[in-house]
Amino acid sequence: MTSARSWFPFQIRFVYSVTLLLALVGPRAMVGQDEAIVEPLAAVLAAEDARRLDVPLFQSAVRDPSAVVRRHAALAMGRIGDRRAAPLLLELLTDPDSAVRKDAVFAIGILGGTTALDRVRELALITQPGAITGVHVEAVTAAARIGGEDGARVLSEVLNRWVGQATAERVPATAERALAEAWRLGDHAPAALLTQFAEIRDTEARRWAIYSLARLGAKTGATVLIRATDDADALIRSLAVQALNASLADSAGIPRNALATRVERLVADPDPHVRINALRALATFGGDEYVTTAADRAADEDPNVRVQALITLGDMDGTVAAEALRERLDGGIFATRYHALQSLARVVGAGAMEDITARLVDPDWRMRRGAVLGLGILGEPARHGLRDALSDPDPRVEAEALGALLELDGEHARDLATHYLDHVDPVVRSTAIGYFAGHPEHAPVDALVETFARGVREHDMRVQRAALQALGGVTDRSVASRLLARFPSHSNHQVREAAQTFFPVLAEQWGPARPVETGRSIADYRDIVREVVLPAERGTYRPVVTLETDRGAVILELFPATAPLTVWTFLEFVDRRFFDGNTWHRVVPNFVVQDGDRRGEGRGSAGIVLRDEVSRIPYDRGTLGLARSGPDTGGTQFFITLSPQPHLNGSYTVFGQVRSGYEALDRITFGDRIRRIRK
Repeated sequence: MTSARSWFPFQIRFVYSVTLLLALVGPRAMVGQDEAIVEPLAAVLAAEDARRLDVPLFQSAVRDPSAVVRRHAALAMGRIGDRRAAPLLLELLTDPDSAVRKDAVFAIGILGGTTALDRVRELALITQPGAITGVHVEAVTAAARIGGEDGARVLSEVLNRWVGQATAERVPATAERALAEAWRLGDHAPAALLTQFAEIRDTEARRWAIYSLARLGAKTGATVLIRATDDADALIRSLAVQALNASLADSAGIPRNALATRVERLVADPDPHVRINALRALATFGGDEYVTTAADRAADEDPNVRVQALITLGDMDGTVAAEALRERLDGGIFATRYHALQSLARVVGAGAMEDITARLVDPDWRMRRGAVLGLGILGEPARHGLRDALSDPDPRVEAEALGALLELDGEHARDLATHYLDHVDPVVRSTAIGYFAGHPEHAPVDALVETFARGVREHDMRVQRAALQALGGVTDRSVASRLLARFPSHSNHQVREAAQTFFPVLAEQWGPARPVETGRSIADYRDIVREVVLPAERGTYRPVVTLETDRGAVILELFPATAPLTVWTFLEFVDRRFFDGNTWHRVVPNFVVQDGDRRGEGRGSAGIVLRDEVSRIPYDRGTLGLARSGPDTGGTQFFITLSPQPHLNGSYTVFGQVRSGYEALDRITFGDRIRRIRK
């Protein structure tokens, strides 16, 4: 019999040996498991990035032993957008892993078309609340995305099945999702059903019924929307009041002054987001009846309420509005001075000339650019001031002045645009080219061909696309042969896509826009899978960055499992200190703050193009998204939502979420800085 004294050292030795064995074998086993899926995941990621549906590749991926591979394959097929993937996605709807099934049905919705609608309908119409899963909820969204009469019929069936329980404390998740997605259906939306759900106890369901009614602007929902402005939930009040505009009053046969009076009351709501939306709605009624209400909010404690009040005053008349705006031209934060100047131009017209021209010598280029925008609002009376601004030392100001002058379309516009085709700044050049896109009969073909060639040399996609649009409208058939003689092929998918739209003869020679030449090798995709995708899938990697702003710190968690290429690229630019010192060049109160442009005015590019990595992750308050000017045109510009924005769901890449710092986020205004972003 072993004594306790001799047993204890044995325990220690045994535990030590097992621990050592696990340390040596466990990680190797995990690495071995990971390496087994690196290759298929890298291949899927490469195909997705190239927007290439490699059918044999995806046939293999959807049957891979790893659920991670199958799930990424489902997302990739949806993002690629080739409807030949529909049978493979239908196959994944029976996958044993629920996450795979959810992403498969999400991808079906992204693909669109009615091929899979019957299966989607089966999933959406499950009748037992206890059996409803995320797969069934995603099926409702897929039906709404497919849309048309067929998609609308599915959502109506879902809502009709549960409308009898509309007084219950909680409606099923499928019905809640149908309420949130009904706006996608447009004229086919079941507005009458939405109104029944808009006044039930369930706050979440009520929110989304009001959201859809508000986005639809449905006159049948006007009465419900008005009553919703008394709701105890601030988000519901915010959603409802924004829809109570002059257009709704006219379509619903409600006297404008009666509806405006209701909106005016919400301008003093305790919640700043409600106040912002109420001011936005009040602006649609114009006139001078509500000037005092808006002017009072120009001194609101919340900086973005102040900004919105000044924007709203720009849609009103009278001396009270003009005086309130002039009071804000000096002092205060940059955003209020900037917007006061724009609004003053709208309110008093040429009477604001002196105030505006005084800012053309401001030491801050942003204020000079704002002054040029103000002159553009004035139009013809400001022609002389705009010509003076063409000599501004900053090309960002110069570009705005040129654009405003060309908008006036005077007799010298052609010569002016031609003169700026060889400007050193690409945005100025693009502005000049844009004039000829609208006036192809005046196009200087030789100069535009040279401008296109310069864009090729400098790898400037904006200039190349603009030049193709302008040249594509020229009736001279020799233009195509002259371009093809110099550029018999083109490797950039964006330029080939522009050719398909504006210059089909070139597109025939250059070939289709897809697949995309990404510039990455399969080894690059393996690195991305190993370094960010698999660690995120295991839950061992949660990249966090801190935005140090003028208003405080905002901490963001990034999502490499669903947006690996976006996160990878974003972190590369963080390491390069690309974002440090940038200004928030776009801030829309209670909507988004946007940054990532080193130019500081939203037209900059770092020379990269990212494909969309859309996912099931919704745009809630504080969601980090990738800005773009069209499908698959992302770059370094990003935005953060200030309130839920479901209309962005599944259309813009989500790659992170605010984890703390909402107070700082809410106080960011146009022109504030990101001092730095750090990991």
